[in-house]
Amino acid sequence: VKFSNTKSMYFDGSGDRATAIGVPDLGDDFTIECWLYSTTTGNRTIVASIDNVGNWGSNGYWSFYVGGGNRPQLMIDGGTYTANNATLPTNQWVHLATTRTSNTVRYFINGTVQSTTFSNSLTLKNPSGIVIGSGPNNNYIYNYTGYIQDLRIANECKYTASFPVPTAPLGG
Repeated sequence: VKFSNTKSMYFDGSGDRATAIGVPDLGDDFTIECWLYSTTTGNRTIVASIDNVGNWGSNGYWSFYVGGGNRPQLMIDGGTYTANNATLPTNQWVHLATTRTSNTVRYFINGTVQSTTFSNSLTLKNPSGIVIGSGPNNNYIYNYTGYIQDLRIANECKYTASFPVPTAPLGG
């Protein structure tokens, strides 16, 4: 765990996953953040809309994952948007966040805003819920290997510029 007296979820890369239903859609402003401890590199999903099973179009389905080059990516309806050349380290805790406000999406690694931003205004939809630790592509591929702690999805933009790395578990 990142913080003493807390808990994390461990995913062994073999198809482990957690699902949650009743998750509200993400509107104009949002934040997706968590603490990660990755033990491998390569494509692996942190959290995604269950309904993004190859239905890319303009439905609002989405996936937040670690992609090629070990870079965080937010995919919204088929367009992949990569955080600049910053790579996520393995075998250590990393605070990772993506936010949107005024249609501008930003990535943050350990509190530092990354230079690549992009514009997107689609509502991120979760009609069947979300899946954590695995991509929802029918047979649940892109499985995460490592630990995820304090996953927080909020309908507000919590960060627009670099910020001090949280020193306590994420709340609310």
